[in-house]
Amino acid sequence: MLDNVNKVQFGSGLLVVLASAGLLLADVLESGAALGFGFIGIVLISASGWNRKDT
Repeated sequence: MLDNVNKVQFGSGLLVVLASAGLLLADVLESGAALGFGFIGIVLISASGWNRKDT
């Protein structure tokens, strides 16, 4: 299932998303900052499956 996924990029994106959610729940970050970091993490996760050879 995860054969063509860049695992480093996927893991870092997942780490960013989970860290921003945790910091939001702990009232360390405001909702806008957590949204920005979460968006960056989601972009990293979605881009981890792209392969330049396929385009």
